Amino acid sequence: MAQDSEKHIAELQSQLAFQEDELEKMHDALYQQQLRMDAIDLQLKRISEQYKTLAENQSDSAAPTEEKPPHY
Repeated sequence: MAQDSEKHIAELQSQLAFQEDELEKMHDALYQQQLRMDAIDLQLKRISEQYKTLAENQSDSAAPTEEKPPHY
């Protein structure tokens, strides 16, 4: 009976070690994903600012849709 209990405890310890390892892997993957998302967010903000600047610069000049076609 004591041997069965020791075997059961060893099995539970093994399962716990496996779960801890898997949890650490998931944590690392989540951390890497968050780093990528932060980089994408920063890039999106930069692109948005560039687009806004470009749109402002184009609004200062005459837009091609406002010009009359050459045949008029």
